[in-house]
Amino acid sequence: MIRRQFKEGAINTLTPIEGGLQPIRVMSLARDSAAIPLVARWLSAEWGRVQGYCYDDTVSWCNEVANSENELLACAFLNEYPVGVALLVECDLQSHDYWRPWLSSLYVPVEHRGKRIGEALISAICEAARDGGWSELYLYAATGWLTAYYTKFGWRSVDRIDVSGNTFDVMKRQL
Repeated sequence: MIRRQFKEGAINTLTPIEGGLQPIRVMSLARDSAAIPLVARWLSAEWGRVQGYCYDDTVSWCNEVANSENELLACAFLNEYPVGVALLVECDLQSHDYWRPWLSSLYVPVEHRGKRIGEALISAICEAARDGGWSELYLYAATGWLTAYYTKFGWRSVDRIDVSGNTFDVMKRQL
C-alpha cells in the first residue's frame, strides 16, 4: 500500500522567501480535498488540451488517485497555500506499462518556481514509493531542459519515445 506513506505535514525542505526561510510541507490529499479543484485547474491547463481531457476529467482523476490505496496525490503547501503537486501512479505511459510505479504530473506554478518546491515533491513521491516496497520509479518528460532538471535529482534516461512529433525521455530513478 502506497497511500499516505509519508507523514502528513512533514517538512521536506526550507525555501528562501522574503524575510527568511519558510517550510514547504508536502501532504497527501484525500478524495474531495479542498485543494483538488485548484490542483486540477493547474494540471488541466498545463496538459489537458494536449492530452485531450478537460477540467472535469482532471478533477475526477485527482479524486480517483486520492482515493486509491496504490496511488498518491501529493500537494506542497507554503504558508498553508497549495504551491505544487505531484502524483505517484501505477502507470503513466501505456506503451511502457511493464514499468511501475510512476512519478506523474509534477507541477509548480510559475510564480513559485525556483523555491525548491519541485524538489520537495519529488522527494516525497520517492519516499512514498520506497515505503510502498518499490526499488525503482519512472517518469516521462519532454526531452531537453526538463530531462536535465530530473537528471539533477538522480534520474537517468532509459528510453526515448515520440508522441505526436514531440520527443520524450522515459526516465528511471533507483530508490
